Amino acid sequence: MFQNARLYLKTGTTVAHELHGAILAHFLATGATGTWGFPLTDESDVVRDHTAIGRYNELESCTIYWSGATGAFEVHGDIRRKYRDLGGPGGQLGFPTSDEGDIPGAPAPARYNTFQNGSLLWFGTFDGIIVATSFSLFLSKVDTVESEGLFMGQNDVYLKAMVAEGPAMIVNQRWPASGDSDDHNVVQPNLRLPAQGGITTNRADQVLTVTIDVWDSDDGAPFGGGDDHLGTWTKQLTMANGWGLRESGGVLHSGHFSNINDIVLSVQPTPPPGGFSANDHWWAVGNRGTQDIAYADYAAAFSDVDSSPEWWDLDDDLDQLFYALVIDGLARGGNCFGMSLESIYVDKGQSAFSLPLSRFGDWNQLVETFNTKHQYQVGSAPIWWFVDQFLSGHTHDPKTVFLETQAAAARGDDPVLCIAQNADFSGAPHCIRPIGWDTSTSPWTITVHDPNFPSTSRTLQVDPNANTFHYAGAGATYDGTSSSGGRLHYMPFHLLSSREHTPVWDAILLILAGTVLILGSDAETVSLTDLQGNDLDGFGARARQLEASGAPLEGMFVGVGGYHAGRTTGGGRVAQLRPVDGPIVKDPGDGPVHVPPVHTGPVVTGPVTTGPVATTPQGRPVVGEVKLRRRATVQDVTLGVRPPITVVLGSVTLKQVASGGVTRSKVATALAQDPAVSGALGDATVHEVVANPKLVAKLTPAAQAALGALQLAATESDYVHQVKAVRAGNLDYAVRHGLSKLHVTAPVASGETASLALSGVGTARTVLGVTAQHDKAAHVRIDQKLGVTGDSLTLVLDGVPLAGGQAAQINAKPGIGGVEVVSGGAHVDVTVSVEAVVGGRTTSHRFSVPLQNGVRIDPASVLAAGGLGVSQIGQMFGPSLSKSVVPSM
Repeated sequence: MFQNARLYLKTGTTVAHELHGAILAHFLATGATGTWGFPLTDESDVVRDHTAIGRYNELESCTIYWSGATGAFEVHGDIRRKYRDLGGPGGQLGFPTSDEGDIPGAPAPARYNTFQNGSLLWFGTFDGIIVATSFSLFLSKVDTVESEGLFMGQNDVYLKAMVAEGPAMIVNQRWPASGDSDDHNVVQPNLRLPAQGGITTNRADQVLTVTIDVWDSDDGAPFGGGDDHLGTWTKQLTMANGWGLRESGGVLHSGHFSNINDIVLSVQPTPPPGGFSANDHWWAVGNRGTQDIAYADYAAAFSDVDSSPEWWDLDDDLDQLFYALVIDGLARGGNCFGMSLESIYVDKGQSAFSLPLSRFGDWNQLVETFNTKHQYQVGSAPIWWFVDQFLSGHTHDPKTVFLETQAAAARGDDPVLCIAQNADFSGAPHCIRPIGWDTSTSPWTITVHDPNFPSTSRTLQVDPNANTFHYAGAGATYDGTSSSGGRLHYMPFHLLSSREHTPVWDAILLILAGTVLILGSDAETVSLTDLQGNDLDGFGARARQLEASGAPLEGMFVGVGGYHAGRTTGGGRVAQLRPVDGPIVKDPGDGPVHVPPVHTGPVVTGPVTTGPVATTPQGRPVVGEVKLRRRATVQDVTLGVRPPITVVLGSVTLKQVASGGVTRSKVATALAQDPAVSGALGDATVHEVVANPKLVAKLTPAAQAALGALQLAATESDYVHQVKAVRAGNLDYAVRHGLSKLHVTAPVASGETASLALSGVGTARTVLGVTAQHDKAAHVRIDQKLGVTGDSLTLVLDGVPLAGGQAAQINAKPGIGGVEVVSGGAHVDVTVSVEAVVGGRTTSHRFSVPLQNGVRIDPASVLAAGGLGVSQIGQMFGPSLSKSVVPSM
């Protein structure tokens, strides 16, 4: 013993060690050798970056640390081990600011140490230690119960988020900063609290109170005064619950209360100075499937889908059909796209989950989020991107995919990469997350995170010289070239960076997209052709021949079924329409439900996820298909074949086209300058040549492009869709182009066929011809979006007669132009309903209209005077035979 220090020598050892100053004082005050045993070191410097920042002594059962800012405190047991793993006082936590103690309010065993920059919380096991460093709160989702009245749409949500530390308010933020969510029951505020910096939790008595106060705007005074109060959620974060981190890794759910379905708030620790390893950026769980995606998750993924559908909403019917045909079973084979995309959201700080992802090992905690993001692949912008990539030949170009994904990642537009074994996108279609690109050796390599391989990375190879790719997945190997074999394609993050819109309705598609057709209920496709009889199946034999010759697949339809695309003819997928909160009820005698493959690869079968499904009241399976065809781009029409020609290309020879007899555009010039056309090939018809890659190869590139433009001009818009009822029920057929939607429903007998021919698509003379096999009455609904302001017009014609074997023609004019119907059926009175929302005013009327042969209906007169203008006509677009104004019923 000395004046300012003590030397300790344990019996049986030969080296004594000293303690002095504040460390000695703390050693003596906390039990000395009786508690901590003998010292193992002299007092020594704690060094960081070659600079002493404090002092410490190691003892048999603890370590005592001292700094000028904190004083001396001991750390021992599992907490000391964890503290050392994290870098000790030189790491993110800094020096201890307390001895180990009992966690207030937590049942034993529960112990803690606080540090300068956080706390370590022990609840009985080393693996269960919570590292509570500085963190922020992230408000990712607020799901409300619709409280609006009839015809008022969804909620107009706004909220206030508050965080208090004891009596002191440290966050008080309104979302949005002004206004409201504008007609959305489910909102994603993506609000970080506080917006800058973090909250340090390093006191045992520290209590944080989070309050989320949610309102629906009815144009009253904010937070009261006539607005609807949807609910207030209050959550306390204390050391006992690890300041939230002890509950589901820090992802907190309010659950249902008041008019709130759920609020999701997550506690997100500040990353350490050195960041996380690459594998900390990937999931610790393997890919699994979800039997049925809940309708609530559908509404969470798509901003235009009402989580509480109403009978009167003109969008809800096709939203429900899109759910049944595409969404419901989208994740049955796995959630690979959702897992890949959500990991990108995590890296961008826009997810309820945060790094390191190894904290989240419970699939049930993750599956709802994976299900939601998995649906983004069939959103409006993503699916049209895919249609364009496929029809342009970019899904058989591995080298370009490598370079484009590398460039996208470099600019922060992180992509999802998708692969399939076969050219028709079958064969274990799968999605992966690319994270690194290497061109230093050949073959080039892409480092990927694969949902089927948790907590690790893998490698995909691209040979730039042969333009091929190779990837060994979980029980599946993928190989493809520039013209055959497997597919390799991608989707950039900017298309997936926010909630999606369904491809059924989206105002921007007036410019960007093309035609959407939906065949639902009880029928399936027999064939889909142009007026020349050419197959328009994007995966048919004709499409494969065109692709092999290097020709773009213009005018083709691509099926929607995930970030793969099933065949567009025959074998439509079977989905389920279910009553709200009701089980699936299959018709007696129904065969097994066929579901096309989705991007999954071999996966572990996961638990079934169920939820309330808001659909039509039927409890029968739905057979159906959703198909898309892109609008021609400027590059498609540079050869000047406009307006579209109407000749039958099966009877026109190349020499006739070259002579200018079909079109006097650059197409004729290009063919006239081709020696092959001047020779024997000129006597072949256009159809014979374009259907035979060997004949196409004999033409000059300019002539090949000319034929492509000619064929596009003849077939880009018009098509004939032959369908067949798989059982007695309904033919449910919808076409959307631009801002117009035409929906026809009619009863069908089992095995009955029907033909639906669409011509003049995108013009005021768009005509749908419906030819049924037997006499029947049809229900016709026409929905028009009147610009992008929310105004709309709906016309419903009930009881339109269809004569067996005769074509009934329906022309839906854009905007408020009205409708023409020419029917060869019986003379009947048709009930016509007109519903319009213009300038915020709702108008609704019903009329009884005589239909003798043909009728022209003018809804503009309803908006102006309340009566319906009706003209009897003898043929489509023919002169008026008589005119009248029919009063409202």
